[in-house]
Amino acid sequence: MHDSFLSDLSNPERPVPGGGAAAAHAGAVALALLEKIIREEMGRHQSIPERSLWEELLDQISSLSKSLYRLRDEDGMSYMRLAETKTSGKKEAVILAALKEAIDCPMKIMEETHKALGHVAQTAQHCKKHLLSDLLVVCEVLGGANRGAGHIAQANLRLMSDPIAKADYQNRLAGLYACGCEALKGAEASILGYPGCLPGFIIKLMRFQPHIVSRGCYVIDRKFLLDFAAGRSGGCQRKGWCMDLVV
Repeated sequence: MHDSFLSDLSNPERPVPGGGAAAAHAGAVALALLEKIIREEMGRHQSIPERSLWEELLDQISSLSKSLYRLRDEDGMSYMRLAETKTSGKKEAVILAALKEAIDCPMKIMEETHKALGHVAQTAQHCKKHLLSDLLVVCEVLGGANRGAGHIAQANLRLMSDPIAKADYQNRLAGLYACGCEALKGAEASILGYPGCLPGFIIKLMRFQPHIVSRGCYVIDRKFLLDFAAGRSGGCQRKGWCMDLVV
């Protein structure tokens, strides 16, 4: 059953929540899974230093989660304020201020996902290997939340007519995209640094076809994997069946 947020999100008669709120919600979902991993490790560790590590991480994740839920609500409010100022004939300065709010909110969501990815990397260095697949899910969802919030910020930025302010925001947004990519790469590298987190035949594939792996990240066509698993390795020469991921 949908919770109230998802019901509102799926309702076409409600202008909010929208894309920015959805990105923040996705980030909060990823943090819920990360919190589960951390709590499992807390229950396993009894020594004071190890438990302190997980308790500190849990506090940080809890704070980030609250921030994302707050930003989820703020995104809708900023959108409604912007819509109201545009339709009520307010002065240009008032409209610009509302537009900046509508851009700032998704950018803040991006910043919080970057912090969360840093905590994923830290968790990967200490948690049990059987939890690494769940950490990869956390990475994927946080990466999507980061990019999604960036799309909303970029869409709102197109409405800005002030060329100086627009250029400043564009530079800041580009910097956030770059930071997000680095944070995601770092988190994935921390996880993929454990060979045990990959299926056995992927490990073999990496040994025999290292050209498909780029800095710990990989994209492999499903048909190629099926052929490889079936022993039809000659198919690896066919163009388009495997490719490098540029990161």
